[in-house]
Amino acid sequence: MQAMAGIIGSAAALLGISGERDKVGEIFRVAVEQTRRTRGVGSLLLETLLSEIGDSADFILCEARTAEAGG
Repeated sequence: MQAMAGIIGSAAALLGISGERDKVGEIFRVAVEQTRRTRGVGSLLLETLLSEIGDSADFILCEARTAEAGG
C-alpha cells in the first residue's frame, strides 16, 4: 500500500471580528480535497478548530458558500 502525501483539507478561524472583547468568532474556508470528502475530514477540521478556540468565543459564525450539494 502506497502512502499518499499532501494537504487533504484546510480550515481557518478568526476571533474578535468586531473587536477584541466581543468574543465572536468566524470559521471560514473549510475545504476538503474532492477524493477525500465524506470521510469525516471536514468534521475533524471543525472539531479541531472548536477545540482550539475553547472559551475564546461565546458565539461562532460558519457559513457555507458553495454551489456543490455536499457543502
